[in-house]
Amino acid sequence: MRIGTRIAALVWLGVSFFMASPAGAACLTTPAPSNVITSTYGWRFHPVFKRWRLHRGADFRAQLDSQGVGVPLVAAEDGVVQLASSASGGNELRIVGADGTIARYLHLTRATVRPGDQVSAGQNVAISGGTGEASAAPHLHFEVYENGKHDVNPESMLCTAATHKSGADQVSGFPILACNPDGGQSCSGSPPPPATTSGGSVAVDSSAPTAPTTGAWDDMSTIELITSEVYKRFGNADWYKETAERPSKPLLQDYQHMVALSNYIELRRRETAERIEQLWAAKVARDTKREMRDRLDRQRAVANRSTPGT
Repeated sequence: MRIGTRIAALVWLGVSFFMASPAGAACLTTPAPSNVITSTYGWRFHPVFKRWRLHRGADFRAQLDSQGVGVPLVAAEDGVVQLASSASGGNELRIVGADGTIARYLHLTRATVRPGDQVSAGQNVAISGGTGEASAAPHLHFEVYENGKHDVNPESMLCTAATHKSGADQVSGFPILACNPDGGQSCSGSPPPPATTSGGSVAVDSSAPTAPTTGAWDDMSTIELITSEVYKRFGNADWYKETAERPSKPLLQDYQHMVALSNYIELRRRETAERIEQLWAAKVARDTKREMRDRLDRQRAVANRSTPGT
């Protein structure tokens, strides 16, 4: 009864499923057979929006063959399958490892596994494609999140070093940087992999709960945010069992995540409302100006007709 009550309370609070990641986590299997990275992890200057945006993953060469069929992609680690889709990422696959690491595959033609399936590293799990906003040729956009929330450079987690295509460290002539230049920082070129432990895994200090980095949500719509959070909980077959056994520190961390997410969505809602008001005000101003011009033209026409000798 106590377990059932606790689960119900956790569902009401909306806490997420993030397991602590041990510092000795295993390395990841390269997800694409090419092992060639066409665009690295880091900050890119967007040529349309004119601002720097974080590319949260590494793009692997995974083009379609002459028959228009994508290449098989494999699980980077042992774990549980989650599926999703979004306007920007297209068909997605997520694999949640036993240590809480999430491997995210984007732009897929389709997944070849189902939600809740247990998979092993190296197992075929998807077919590459170009769904969503894949601006370049069909490829695999591969992201890695430690503890289910901190994105890291995927190259730092691979068991085998990947090869870089020429120009993989720049976009539209701009270098991919290690930090955001708009933040007043002095940034160098493509970011090096984070420091690793002797076992090849990224060292993580999970000694205290920390609030999430809300920048991870910048390129997601409200619907995508909500969908992502729902899949983190209810798309995981072990979620109900794990939430009944979690101690207070991870629960506090989850609660902080939900508060930050709620505040972020409210901020986006207000910004959208303000933008709509600005656009409406501009439309009213244009309509008023056009109406005044038409009225003045009519007055001038009447005056010309009533003037003698015209």
